[in-house]
Amino acid sequence: VPIDRSGVPFVAAAAVPAVALVALDFLWWALPFVIVSGFFLFFFRDPPRHPPRARGLVLAPADGRVLVAGE
Repeated sequence: VPIDRSGVPFVAAAAVPAVALVALDFLWWALPFVIVSGFFLFFFRDPPRHPPRARGLVLAPADGRVLVAGE
């Protein structure tokens, strides 16, 4: 799954210390960084979207349903 470009610094900030700590054999110290980088990968994922195509549809800019549309 592709990652949004704005999330790359966050993922890198958590993954670089994790890799360094694993390389130094500090596995327990690396675990929180691995968990945080996994969360950032999940949060900043950018899956392909396939919106429905029909006349009169209003599409939300995010996942979910539009319950109220108005001023």
